[in-house]
Amino acid sequence: MSSLHDFALDESAYVELLRKLISVSEHVQNAPGLGLIPQENLVSDFVLEELKPFTGAELSVERVEFVAGRGNVIIKYAPPSAAADKTLALLYGRGTTDCLGHVALLTLLFKELAKHKVQTKTQVVCVLIASEENSEIEGAMDAMTKIQEYFYKEFGPVDKEKEYNYSCPSTMKPTRIESSVNGLNQIPPWAKIAGDVRLSPFYEMKEMIAKMTAFVDGLNANITSLEGHRGPVSNYYEGIACSLDSAGYKALNSAIEDVLGEAKPFSISGSLPLVRDMQRGGFDLTLVGFGKSSVYHGDNEYCQLSDMKDALKILALTIANVDAALKQI
Repeated sequence: MSSLHDFALDESAYVELLRKLISVSEHVQNAPGLGLIPQENLVSDFVLEELKPFTGAELSVERVEFVAGRGNVIIKYAPPSAAADKTLALLYGRGTTDCLGHVALLTLLFKELAKHKVQTKTQVVCVLIASEENSEIEGAMDAMTKIQEYFYKEFGPVDKEKEYNYSCPSTMKPTRIESSVNGLNQIPPWAKIAGDVRLSPFYEMKEMIAKMTAFVDGLNANITSLEGHRGPVSNYYEGIACSLDSAGYKALNSAIEDVLGEAKPFSISGSLPLVRDMQRGGFDLTLVGFGKSSVYHGDNEYCQLSDMKDALKILALTIANVDAALKQI
């Protein structure tokens, strides 16, 4: 029986599983407005196949569908008792460094847990969420200048962000524009600008929406101050500050230090809509990823095999560290 400290990524199995996932990546692009409706079951079919030998005994694996073809996958591992090789192999493909690369990673982690029947004090659960996010192209529209100026005046950087090492403060980005369909020689009678706000956790979302709505109402009442008529058609994302004193954070930080030699936590204004709700629901929440942010959603997206080998060790040690912390309670 192996321990979590002995876990190592099966390189051949990871590359083969990732190859299968990438083969269907064109069918999981999420842009309904462009007619691209993702079919996540094409991905989870491979996950279920990989874990099938261990399903029912060591693993509980369930696909839950609310929309046909777009199921979420819940994987649970609970036992009855309730220095890496640095290869430079680059694995190219859409989703390798982001979603699909981590689907493959977590699938093999649970496969290792089941294969070696590791004894853990707590249940280990993975949820692979369908439609985690939509992709949007960032841009800046001159018509939004006044609105953005006001936003950054009212919701600029705060000293508290320095403590969490935020790379940037709250942001407002116009990312999409729509208008009526008419001749090229005609000024469109209407236009709609949409975008998102990513708010630092040290501001209140309700206050921001109220202030920005009032400001836009004022612009609408004095329309001559603008070149065009624009309205607040936007998406808003709440910020989240992870607890730096939590058992989960300490377990992950220690695991990263053990595998990589040092840990460098940082903060960004992300766009995962579930995380703040989960934190409010009582989850000890810490966010981590093992891909390359420099090629995230890029034309040449790739992940590094050595990073994923380290990632499996880090996740295994994190589980071990959480177990150790629970035993002290």
